[in-house]
Amino acid sequence: MTLPVKMSLSPEQIARALASPCPLEGMPVCQGKLTQAAVLIPLIRRAESWEVLFTRRTDSVENHKGQVAFPGGAVEEQDRTPEEAALREAWEEIGLPPESVQVLGRLPRLSTITGYCVTPVVGEIVQPVTFHPAPAEVSRVFQVPLVWLADHRNWEWRWYTRLNGTADWVIFYQPYEGETIWGVTAMILHSFLCAIGWMNPAPPPVNHS
Repeated sequence: MTLPVKMSLSPEQIARALASPCPLEGMPVCQGKLTQAAVLIPLIRRAESWEVLFTRRTDSVENHKGQVAFPGGAVEEQDRTPEEAALREAWEEIGLPPESVQVLGRLPRLSTITGYCVTPVVGEIVQPVTFHPAPAEVSRVFQVPLVWLADHRNWEWRWYTRLNGTADWVIFYQPYEGETIWGVTAMILHSFLCAIGWMNPAPPPVNHS
């Protein structure tokens, strides 16, 4: 269910909301030996509204080929925090300078089927930036209005069967300018929308018929 949207939501309000994020039913919890990773949810303020920046991965990357994603990757030895890892990856993938991002907070960690434990980091892009996608990793950088992403008419749960034969309920958005946001990226997005009070996400269906 979409909740009343406060178009003038400030960065300070977002930061306060992220300090006590709401639990999201169906979020895959990190358990066991997983590779630590971090992603950046880059926010751009347009007058009184917000947009979210996404990338589309190339078909040559190791995981999630051709899928819409947030900038991010595995935490490396030099990264002291998930924030440092997320900002480093954003610089390497799309040329977003770390000094152009004001970190607002984190979301709860979640696991992926590819063996990662991901910490989502939320940050506002506070300076004008010209993006330079890494050709081997990113085929496109684009933005979607946050109010569109919060609208329950634009997404649904679908029963999805993977190439390895496993299946479960997965969030799929309607295409936006030819791009489809789904899977872990959509789950992270819903966690953020829940945290800021813009969405009360419906849990996945109990059964598949």
